[in-house]
Amino acid sequence: MSHKVFSTFELVAQIVKLAAAEEDPWLKPAGWQDLQLGVSWTAYQVLKALSLTAITFREHCLNEIWDTHYSIIPLLRSIDVIEEDPDSQQQYYLRQYVFRRPIEHADLPTLLGYSSRIRSLAPAGNLHSMLIIPVVLKNIGRDLKFLSLYFPAKDTPAGVVDLLVSKMLYVTELEFSGPGPAGPPADADHDSDAVMATLLRAATSMQTLQLCVDCGEEVWETIARTSTLRKLDLMSTESPFYYGKTFQFPCALTSLSYSSLDMNAAIHMLNGASFPALQELSLIFDHPPASNPEQISQLSHSIACSCPNATLQTIYLWNRNDSHRGDSEDARIILRWKWDLDDTFIHELSEAWPDIEELYIDPIRDVHQPSRITMAGLVSLATRCKSLKSFGAIIDAALPTSSTQVMDQTFVNDLSLLIVARSDIQETAVPDVVRFLSHIFPKLKDFEAGEGGVWGELVQQDEQDVNVKRWKQVEEHVRRAKD
Repeated sequence: MSHKVFSTFELVAQIVKLAAAEEDPWLKPAGWQDLQLGVSWTAYQVLKALSLTAITFREHCLNEIWDTHYSIIPLLRSIDVIEEDPDSQQQYYLRQYVFRRPIEHADLPTLLGYSSRIRSLAPAGNLHSMLIIPVVLKNIGRDLKFLSLYFPAKDTPAGVVDLLVSKMLYVTELEFSGPGPAGPPADADHDSDAVMATLLRAATSMQTLQLCVDCGEEVWETIARTSTLRKLDLMSTESPFYYGKTFQFPCALTSLSYSSLDMNAAIHMLNGASFPALQELSLIFDHPPASNPEQISQLSHSIACSCPNATLQTIYLWNRNDSHRGDSEDARIILRWKWDLDDTFIHELSEAWPDIEELYIDPIRDVHQPSRITMAGLVSLATRCKSLKSFGAIIDAALPTSSTQVMDQTFVNDLSLLIVARSDIQETAVPDVVRFLSHIFPKLKDFEAGEGGVWGELVQQDEQDVNVKRWKQVEEHVRRAKD
C-alpha cells in the first residue's frame, strides 16, 4: 500500500486550517466585536497561540487570521490610530470608533504587511467608508477572491474605481448591496449602475454574484454577457426586470436564487429572463399572500418557459420569515405561510419537469388545513418524476378514493425522503398510509416531521404535536417493512 508523503509545509498548512475552522464566525461569541475578522474568537485565540509556538507556524497563522475582512477596524487597530468612541452606544454587536491620531508614513509597513494577506474583503459601509485607506486596496494582490461593495456610489473618486477594477481580474465571488429598491429605470442610480457595470466587465473570472441592490438595464445586460457566471443570487424587494425585453443568461449559470415580496414579482422576473442551463431554482418570498390557483398556475408556466426541463433538477419555494421572531402568538400568525397549493399544481409540475431530483415547497409553514395537496398528488410525482429523491410539502394524508387501483399499479422511482412537517394525519390512518406510501415510493425510508427548529420554542411543540408523533410512527413502520 502506498502512502502520500507530506512535506512539513503541507502538514503545517493543514494544522493551521483545522485550527481556523474551530467555529462559525457569525455565531459572534464573546470578544467577536473586538475582532471583526473572518475567524471566530476561539479560532483567533488558538491561531494566535499557535503562531507563537514556532516560526514555522507564524506565516500560515497570520494568513488565516487576516484572510477575510468584514471591517477595516482590525487594520486600524493594528497601527493604534483609533479608539472606542465613549459617546456612542454599541449597536448590535459592533462597536463605534473614532480616530485618535492621523495615519502616518511610519504606519504603512504594518498596513501593507497585513493587507497583503487579505483574500476576502467585505467591509460594511459605502465605497467612501470602506476605502478610507486606498493604499490597503492597492496592496491587495492577485489572491483577492471575494469582494463585497455597498452602494450608492455617487461622487466616488475615479481613482478608487480604477483601483477596484485593477483587482477584479481574479475575483471569483462578487457581492453588491445597498438600500431599498430604486423603482423603475427613471429613478435608478446611474452613478452606481456605471460603477457596477464597469466592475462586472472587469470580473472575467467571476463565478458567483449576489445582488442586494436594484440596478439598471446596463448592469443586467452586463451580467447576461458574463460567460463564467455559475451562481446568481438576487435579493430585491422588486422584480429587477422593468425593460420589456428578455435577458438570455449564460449557459454556465446553473443556480439561481431570487428573493422578492410576493409571487407576482417572481413571475415578472421569470417572464423577463431565459436560463438555458439552469439546474437549481430557489424562489424566496418575504410576505407571500394567500395565493389563488390561477396565480400558482402562472408561476408554474413561467418556470417552465424560462428554465428548460432538460437541465432543471431542483426547485425550492421558500417563505423567508425565519428572522421575524414575533413576541406574541398574533405576530406569528401574520408571518405564517399562506399558500393554497393543490394537486393540480403538483400534476402540472410533474409533467413539466419529469427529471427533477428535489422539490421542496416550504413545508415548515402553516397552510390551509387540510392541505389541498393530497395523496393523489403524490401519485403524480411517483408516476412521472422517477428521478425525484426528496419531496417536501404540507399534505393531506387521507387516502384517495382510487387507492385500490393505485395499489394494483407498479411504481419505479428514487424517492427516499418525504418532508411532511405537521401535515394532518389521523391515528387510524397510519397503517394504511404506511402501505400506500411504501407502495408508490419503493425506496422511501426517511421522513422529516415538525418545524425543525425554525423558531427555537417550536422544537418543544414538535414533541407534543400529535401529527408529528404519528408521522414518526409511519417512518418506523416503513423502515421496519424495508428491513
